[in-house]
Amino acid sequence: MNGNAFSPIANLHLPSTSRIFRSSWCPDKDLLLIASRSPSGDKLSLWKMQGSKKWEFEFDKASTSTTGIVDVAWSPDGTFIAVAHHPATITIHSFQDGAQYNILFPRIKAGLSEKPNISGVWWFKRRDEKKNKSMPDLLRRNDLIPGSALSVLQSQPLLDTLYDEMHAMSTTELFSFQSTAPRNPPRYLTPQVIANWPSLPSDLAAATLRSKKVAKQKQRPGEELDEPDYANVNSLLVVADQSGNVWTYMDGSYPLGFVSYGLPCSAASFDTTYGSSLFIYPQMSAADVPHTSLTPFTIHYPLLDKRYPRDVARVSTAVKDLTYFAICVVKEMRTAWFGSDTHSGARSWGSKWIKDLEARQKDQFGIKEPNAIMDLTTLLVTGRATESLSDFLGSSDQMSERGIQKWESAILEALVRIRDYSEKLLTPAAERLYILTTEVRGWAALSQHDHFELSMNDITHIIIGLSRALLCTAWLAAAARTEFARYIEFITWVRYETARSNQQTDVHNIPPPRHDILEVNEYLISGLVDSPIDKWFTGQAPTFQPQELGGLAPMDIETSLAKMHEILEGPNGLTDINMEPPDISSIDRNIDALFTDISAHFRRLFFQASHGTSRAAVVSESQATAPPPAQPAVFPTFTRHRSLMTNEPRLQYLAIQSPCIDEQSYLFLIRITNDNRDPPGISTLSAAPLQCSIAREGEAAISVEVLDAEFFDEEKLIVVYRVRGRTATYMGTVNYVDLSYRPIDASWDVNCNSREWLMRDLLERLEHGQVWVHQTKRG
Repeated sequence: MNGNAFSPIANLHLPSTSRIFRSSWCPDKDLLLIASRSPSGDKLSLWKMQGSKKWEFEFDKASTSTTGIVDVAWSPDGTFIAVAHHPATITIHSFQDGAQYNILFPRIKAGLSEKPNISGVWWFKRRDEKKNKSMPDLLRRNDLIPGSALSVLQSQPLLDTLYDEMHAMSTTELFSFQSTAPRNPPRYLTPQVIANWPSLPSDLAAATLRSKKVAKQKQRPGEELDEPDYANVNSLLVVADQSGNVWTYMDGSYPLGFVSYGLPCSAASFDTTYGSSLFIYPQMSAADVPHTSLTPFTIHYPLLDKRYPRDVARVSTAVKDLTYFAICVVKEMRTAWFGSDTHSGARSWGSKWIKDLEARQKDQFGIKEPNAIMDLTTLLVTGRATESLSDFLGSSDQMSERGIQKWESAILEALVRIRDYSEKLLTPAAERLYILTTEVRGWAALSQHDHFELSMNDITHIIIGLSRALLCTAWLAAAARTEFARYIEFITWVRYETARSNQQTDVHNIPPPRHDILEVNEYLISGLVDSPIDKWFTGQAPTFQPQELGGLAPMDIETSLAKMHEILEGPNGLTDINMEPPDISSIDRNIDALFTDISAHFRRLFFQASHGTSRAAVVSESQATAPPPAQPAVFPTFTRHRSLMTNEPRLQYLAIQSPCIDEQSYLFLIRITNDNRDPPGISTLSAAPLQCSIAREGEAAISVEVLDAEFFDEEKLIVVYRVRGRTATYMGTVNYVDLSYRPIDASWDVNCNSREWLMRDLLERLEHGQVWVHQTKRG
């Protein structure tokens, strides 16, 4: 015992509060996750095998509202890390730098203050169906059904996003709009409705959006030849609490709802067939003593065998990205027009100009109640300016050529932005949302989508809202064009009058007027101070009907013919028809409130649909649904579990360490063969007890204390041990597959007992000589 066959690669010096979880090691990389605690909050660090720390992420108690890390899980492709916190919070991090990518809140029911106590988190890779296809995807449809809404969108041009990143969104994250007008782009908090939207990781291309960040990146040589890694696609992130509830997330982000298996117990371990079933080994407590069942619960998700949940999830994700994009476009237009906390908007230039004029009239010319609009109108009509107005036009700083150019540039750029964003961004986004919503309306009428509970009322409300949005955006673009033309005439007139005021002595060099008096007058009345553009960003969400804008009310053929006969039979015929256009000035048209309302209904619709997979789930109870009434006299020091679910028949291995009794302990290796029932029962059970002692040939056995053990792969069990009475620690391996397992006879009913009772029974059998003990030899 003077040496160790396992040489240390590196020594890590960690704080005393550090913790390593059983899933800390990355499955396919030499990386280790370590959690530690500090006064400000928990820390998660990633270490390389050589002993160097790659990064450290500190969780802020104020932002995450958590008190400790419970468990960690690696994604199937090894690029993301799921961290479970107490109480009931899951954060997703990138393995590159530890940046928080997403945050999930498992809840039993929305709105309840009670938060579940998470016991563990697992991330399972599901079966890759693409490898089983006989024909390759030659047309590269990306698993889209031809003619579906998403496939139709693929033929549309990509819309340019206004910001660098859309897919890393959370409730605390900020994003910025990239625009040319404000040098310091405004920043907004992500709307709560977007942050809580059920979605897969954002796919901007599927939503027909172009990411500026991706466009700027240059591919490394040969990157286009790399095989894409789809290990995370259709993977399941599973979260279990201590009250018998299980939450699942598709691709680690899209919530599929929760399932309760009806008992107040936690999950000791999880297994999966890499399909649509989960096998949960419940751990129940009686008198504060845990009892872990030998047979599992089974949760079968029949909808995961079909494409419906992923189709709904992909549409939900595309709708989320497009809705968020539309909200951002509206916010950008509003900021360009009204300004923000950091800079003024284009709308304030006119009112500020009028206020400066009236302030000069009041302070320097003693006019108690100045009326600048009246003076400007008089100048426009008669060509004669008051003394105060003439002085302002000739000597004010705002009326210099530089000041006029700044004013003109601010107004025209804002109007061009509003016009272009309405036509080229907002209208296409609303059209694509309409296409996606019509497909969801079709799903709601199909019986195979009943579990998703798609609300037809919400769908109808959304379709009507999108129809109004299309009208309002076209209306806004037309209003921006009209405002643009009127402002051109107004600023031309201002330049003309300024030149007249500065060249009163040289009347022969005054340029001729080039402005339209009627357009200038219209801008003075509605545009200079109060603009029609304001109504698209203030007031209530639109509730108008198409006929209120001048459209004809829908009528059937009989009603239309009767109306026509009534008109033609009248004494004046068609002359009695009222052709006067309706007054639409008072109609609400706030697109900001409209898209906020649409997003709220979208989120409610897809949140309800996301839980359809769990609503259709079938739970099969274990044959051991309650702890035994009596308690065993001794309890295991630890128990380790490994299942080979891909084998036929399915095998389950247990490593149970008994406590030391009379200076002797045993490591029980148990092999359980499960049948194909639902839930799986035990067809055969066999055991191979190992005496905790090591001896070479011809030497006396040395008693050892097994500190811990873990299944390494499908053959080896790693054992950490030390000689009793000594402090040196060693590692060894046991080939648990090739051990000589002895079947346990039917006199002991294994189907009604737990792992703890199994160890007690094996100890009794050892005492009575009914099982053989293996002597461990040191190689």
